[in-house]
Amino acid sequence: RRRHTRYIGDWSSDVCSSDLKSFLKKQDYSKYHIVFADVKLSNVCNFECVMCNPHDSSKLFSRWQSQPESEFVEKALTKNPRYFEIVKENYSTQRGHQHLLDILDQPVKNLKLLGGEPLLDKQMFSVLESVDKSKQSKISLHFVTNGSQDLVNAANRLKGYKTVSFSVSLEGIDKTQDFIRTGSDWNLIEKNLLDAKQAGIQVKINYVIQAASIFNVQQLLDWCNLHQLDMTFTMLTYPEYLSFSVLPMSLRELAIQSIKDQSIIDLLSIQPYHPE
Repeated sequence: RRRHTRYIGDWSSDVCSSDLKSFLKKQDYSKYHIVFADVKLSNVCNFECVMCNPHDSSKLFSRWQSQPESEFVEKALTKNPRYFEIVKENYSTQRGHQHLLDILDQPVKNLKLLGGEPLLDKQMFSVLESVDKSKQSKISLHFVTNGSQDLVNAANRLKGYKTVSFSVSLEGIDKTQDFIRTGSDWNLIEKNLLDAKQAGIQVKINYVIQAASIFNVQQLLDWCNLHQLDMTFTMLTYPEYLSFSVLPMSLRELAIQSIKDQSIIDLLSIQPYHPE
């Protein structure tokens, strides 16, 4: 909650933003005013992450469709025979773009764009670039990206907006990142991140705490510290077989011992234990 409150205003602020305070104090709510909006554009993505699903990756969608004998696919289709049709309907680019247009038709202050991989979406750039310059200057854009695209180029294309910032999802460095996020090229991602950092672009790293990468997370922490990049954490709960909580207690204790960052240790320590 504190992180979102800071995001709504100024990233460098530790208190509720003045914009939000003034908005909440208004007595007249007759004008529809969006303080913060999330727009999921589509599931179009160039990665097949091990913890992902067809809702968030078009590559996984295609893989699942081509492997009907897979237990994951069978389970999804048993639960809902229209599974693939529903994913298509809910995460089509046409629907996502209409949602974006609807949001931009309102006086929005903060706009968060997600995919798939939103920076692959050429039409999204066209829509955002076509917004009136005077309106752009009042909107802060934030992208959740896998880091595979040129962040500096994206920010420059949208420089008319109040701010343009990025959360880059990483599961580790080098082989750990490339294994968990299939399709990843660590050398390219590292270059994109460091180029953005050098250009003064707001970039944060988000790590999803999961069993597949927990023993390598200290390497990522050290890399972020070296390059002075802020890091946030999300706890993976689905698919359950990759969650930290499925590890036997002995491995959980080893993982905790290998990590120096107290904020992660605190998160890991409160996770329920699922015995083998």
